[in-house]
Amino acid sequence: MTRFGPALAAFAAGLPLPASAAADSSFSLGEPLDNLDVRANHVAWTVTDRRGRDQLHGGFAETAHELPVPPAAFVGGLDLGSDRRGRTVLVYARCARRKGGACDLYLYNPRRRRQHRLASVSRPACRETGPHIDRGLLVFARRGRCSRGLFLKRPGQRLRRVMRQAPAAYDFAGRLLAFERREPSVSEIRLLRIGRHRSRPVRRETGSTAVRGPRLDGRYVYWQRSRLGPPRREDILRRPLRAGRATALERAGRAYAGSPGDELRSFAVYRRRLFYLLGSSAIGRVDPAPVFR
Repeated sequence: MTRFGPALAAFAAGLPLPASAAADSSFSLGEPLDNLDVRANHVAWTVTDRRGRDQLHGGFAETAHELPVPPAAFVGGLDLGSDRRGRTVLVYARCARRKGGACDLYLYNPRRRRQHRLASVSRPACRETGPHIDRGLLVFARRGRCSRGLFLKRPGQRLRRVMRQAPAAYDFAGRLLAFERREPSVSEIRLLRIGRHRSRPVRRETGSTAVRGPRLDGRYVYWQRSRLGPPRREDILRRPLRAGRATALERAGRAYAGSPGDELRSFAVYRRRLFYLLGSSAIGRVDPAPVFR
């Protein structure tokens, strides 16, 4: 795997897996992890240190390392996306506090190992979070003492609001937005084509089953399904964008499907590579490649 920067050593201890989960790899730094994403040969995530600050990291297991940027009081989301030329970049939100306060968006260039603040979209007293970037098109949520909603920024063009209320979770690719919508006892994954006013449903669940965390990759929309049980069960599903039946990631070999129970928090997928957050401080990697049935 190509590193996301220089060889800044940060060894990670391997976690022993039960026999039923021997197919996957996983590792832990022993500190809280969050904001996982993957693109091409890059993997990025955050670590919360003992002072409660969030630090950007890259790599997996023996290639894990800190990115050369200062820690943030809180990272309000990150995305491994692409610039206008299709090259991998990382966009993330640096926040003054975990709750409330301002957040600004930053772009990290792995080739130059530098970051810069996106001044055209980062406003004082506003909380810009959850950024996604695809071919230079930036989508992000804005809250705080300013106009709220979900916004889109094209290079060289004015900011445009695409939703009046930002969803709790969403993903963006091309001109397509996959987002999560919740109502009492109901959860949905929906798709919205940028420029249109109506979204279309992908999956709807009620009662003790919920869907969340949509992801877009290639010809598919992915999401996580939680069944409260008993017993509790977590699954990763996908469905073709142009409709069709939903299939689930094969559970055999998954670390989160083993004893003492499911611990799947979130996941990230890029083509034949799928990673997931396991419990509070571990990352799992589906080996050798994900199979959906």
